[in-house]
Amino acid sequence: MIDAFKSGKYQMIFNTSSSVYLLDRNGKNVGEFPIKLSEKAIVSPSIVQYDSKGDYRLLIADGKTILNLDIDGKPVKGWNNPSLDSPAISSISYLSYSGKDYLNVISSTNHIYFFDRTGKERIKNIAADTAAFNLQLKKGKSLNECVFIGYDSIGNIHTTQPSKENSLKNILPIGGDVGMIVYDNTQHNYITLKNDRLLTLSSKFDVELDFLLPEEMSNEIQVISKDKGWIGFANAAGNHFYIFDLEGRMLDKMPLKGSGKALLIDIDKNGSQELVTGNGKRELMVYKLAD
Repeated sequence: MIDAFKSGKYQMIFNTSSSVYLLDRNGKNVGEFPIKLSEKAIVSPSIVQYDSKGDYRLLIADGKTILNLDIDGKPVKGWNNPSLDSPAISSISYLSYSGKDYLNVISSTNHIYFFDRTGKERIKNIAADTAAFNLQLKKGKSLNECVFIGYDSIGNIHTTQPSKENSLKNILPIGGDVGMIVYDNTQHNYITLKNDRLLTLSSKFDVELDFLLPEEMSNEIQVISKDKGWIGFANAAGNHFYIFDLEGRMLDKMPLKGSGKALLIDIDKNGSQELVTGNGKRELMVYKLAD
């Protein structure tokens, strides 16, 4: 969701495999949208605002090419549509250090790029280990302190930084069906999911939580609410969705019917948030949560 025109009215931005959409509250396309992509989209578009009073920029990974559009869907002047060595597998992240902007994106060969506002490489791209997958950015106080963290099927956590050699630590469950996210919390810094077992590790790799789940889950973990410490995941069959409190319990009335990406939002503006998820039939399900 974005207040694209800073009018207090929100629009929804999303992409299908072939196009990017910006819809108003009535479901109508905004400006030049939808934008047709030349390659199949595998990552979501990113919205960047360089400063609080600046215009929004929409950054889109179209295969190997990074597009930069204004909020009406028109190409931003001065942007040179940089090309990666292989298709992007991450959305574009915006970093700012010492007065310099860095637009960060990762390619499918695990090359990590940093571009400036014109699309020129700010620093030479760095290479993470090709065995690592699902690389995630953990922001630092400077660019050199930023860490890209991934994992592999034999239990290693891989770390890559702009100023250091790549490193790894063998501590995760083994298998190609393991899921892991890096969470901005020193107690539950690494959250892993394998079949019916949820495991969290601290920033020092101590086990903080080991929880047996009621059924086998898919390995995709979502952060539902950082403030509340809620994460979400679907079962392996794809028809149940769970919300788990990192204090060590499921929320009441779990599971919910649904699967896929979920969003916590106050739809009716009554001060209470609802959970929105899909049901696999091109329909959205909206739930009012008790907790």
